[in-house]
Amino acid sequence: MKPVSTLTKAEVVQMQEWLDAVGCDVGNNDGIIGPHTISSIKAFQKGAGLTVDGTYGPKTKAALSADAQAKKKICVLPTPTPAPVGPTGAAAACTSAAITAGVDAATTAGTTVKVTGFGCDSGWAYAWAELTPPAASGGPTLAVTDVLASRDGKWVTQDRGVVCQQGKLPAVIYTNGCMSN
Repeated sequence: MKPVSTLTKAEVVQMQEWLDAVGCDVGNNDGIIGPHTISSIKAFQKGAGLTVDGTYGPKTKAALSADAQAKKKICVLPTPTPAPVGPTGAAAACTSAAITAGVDAATTAGTTVKVTGFGCDSGWAYAWAELTPPAASGGPTLAVTDVLASRDGKWVTQDRGVVCQQGKLPAVIYTNGCMSN
């Protein structure tokens, strides 16, 4: 077996496909052995009872090949707990400052949030905002629309793809938060 550093791109892609087949997701099967692929190798080795060293040696290759051919799931990722959808707990204030804080909490550090419009109804809110990334990023200011839910006195952004399809939003939130941009 060749050491990892001398594997061809096709051999690395084959290894990544086998890792995917046994449930050890490597992300993109790009033929590059990066940190995600090495973590997946280690997860496979642990699950298969092999020495966990992150090296794709002869024993790992043989076990991975056999398990992939047999469609045996070695790496079983835990099912993530879905984020709650909708309002819970104490009501959040329907103010520009409270809405801005909710949108800001969901943005990348250093991004400036300017809420240009918002509305609230029954524990839900929509916000129209401009997000300006840090100057060093060189990125443009983006106009966004968020749907938020009141959670324990704070606004929390929601996945519009989820909440806008559920049909449980008040009309003003649906119209302004789901049907715009």
